[in-house]
Amino acid sequence: MPAENVLSPQKEQYTVTDEGKKVLGIQPTTMETAKNIMTYTPHDKAFNFHDSNHAPLHMHTQPIQDFANKITRVDLKVGGSYK
Repeated sequence: MPAENVLSPQKEQYTVTDEGKKVLGIQPTTMETAKNIMTYTPHDKAFNFHDSNHAPLHMHTQPIQDFANKITRVDLKVGGSYK
């Protein structure tokens, strides 16, 4: 992606610009989209963590706040075990 499509407000933090989002085909986030992202997801549609061999870690998340909390517990260096 061209540098003009990415901002770096802080060191090692990057944000895709509005123009960059257009290039990637990312649609603008509406209030309705945001509500859908933040709402509870049924278990069968939840995000499930797997290790590097695609074996399930028996940990799933719903909604996005739960993902943000659990992603810090996954040991990415060993490919997926969690604490």
